[in-house]
Formats: sequence, C-alpha cells, structure tokens
Amino acid sequence: MPKQPRIIGLDNFGLTPRSLSALGSRSVRLSIQLVGQTALRLRLLRTKQRDATLRKTLAKQRDHLRRAFRGIEFVLRGKKPGGWTLDAIVPANRVGALARSRHVKFVMVETIQGRRQKFRPSGFAWYCVWGVVAIQIEGKVKGLLSLEDRLVLLKANDPDDARRRLALEWTRYAEPHMNPDGYLVRWQLVSIQDVYALFDDTIDPRGTEVYSRLRSVRMRPEYRWRPAAETRSRRASR
Repeated sequence: MPKQPRIIGLDNFGLTPRSLSALGSRSVRLSIQLVGQTALRLRLLRTKQRDATLRKTLAKQRDHLRRAFRGIEFVLRGKKPGGWTLDAIVPANRVGALARSRHVKFVMVETIQGRRQKFRPSGFAWYCVWGVVAIQIEGKVKGLLSLEDRLVLLKANDPDDARRRLALEWTRYAEPHMNPDGYLVRWQLVSIQDVYALFDDTIDPRGTEVYSRLRSVRMRPEYRWRPAAETRSRRASR
C-alpha cells in the first residue's frame, strides 16, 4: 500500500492534498522533516557510533531527495551538517510525491503562491500553553535532571482545542537526538501547567515560544527513561 502523504498546514488554506495538487505549478514554500534513524535502531549501536551513523543516514536521505526531485533546491536548516530539517520551494503538484517519499517524515506548508490563509471565526484566539519538559538521557535514573518550562503561543478555539492542536508539536519536540557523548536524549513533555488566553492579535499564528527556563530537580520515577526496559515491556505485552 503506498504511503499516504503527511502534509501539515493545508487546513490553514482550506485545502486537501488533492486540491493542492490541482494548483499545478504554483510555488509552495515547505519545511521538510527527514525520517533519519529510529531510536530503536540507534540503541543497537554503541554510543560512540550513533552520531556518525545518524549523520550518514541523514546525508543519504538528503542526497536521495535531490536526485529524485531534480530542479528543486533543498536547503539544510541551521548550521549543523547533520540536521533533520530542509527548506524548499516546490510546485504544488509535486508536494504530494515529496511527502510520500520514504525518506520524508512529514512536510509543513508555510506559504502558497496566490493563496491566503482562510478566514478564522471570531472565537479563534491566541492561547499560551505552558508545558513542563523533562530533558531525559537514556538510562539515567539518579542524580539531577534538567526541566524546561516551555511556553508556546498558538491560535485555537478554546483551551482544550489549544492542547489538542499542540499534540503533534510535543511529539516532534521529543524526537530523540544524540548528545556529544553518544547517548540518546529527548525533551519529553511531563505536564501541561496552564493554558492562558491572550488578547493581543499581532503574534505569529504558527506558534511562538516566548519563555523557557531550565531547572534541576531530584530524579523521580516519571522522569526516568530506560529504552531497553520499554522495549522488553512492549514485547511482553504482545
């Protein structure tokens, strides 16, 4: 069965993947998230091998896209050579094929030539969601742990809608990555502390982090991350 295109942001323009493709050669500005390597595969490697393996995989995935979609310039976001995110301007009728590539996790639509984001009802307002994030290092169960207070702005219909709309963002934020010592690290949402309604209507509606504070706390059971134990538990439950 062919992979379904994972295209985020079409709702903002009142489009579906099919109606986007019908726009033909109109330019669509995208951010593209590569698949990279799964944490499960990386766990099978020694810690010192993981970073090099991940960088090599991402480089191959970037090269594949450049060969498969000739004429499209894929620009690596950020200064790090091993980044996961690419920026590109793509014809509307090729976005679906790009999103279906086995090397692409999802694409996010930022702008579409000749299209404006659709009108939002009056109830659609700004909300600030305050989440507490634990910076987890695989296998670490003792000592101090860093927490981040992350406040993210977005537009939603009500506080519950704001929580739902950020679910994918929290998942992306927790994507494991390598630290300099070769260990897997993830920034995992622990709790939502508050959802605050704003009255200012001049902030970027795609979501903006306005405040972040790191602090150290004593290790608790809910902060521990043991990938091997999680894998064993999943296998036992099958």
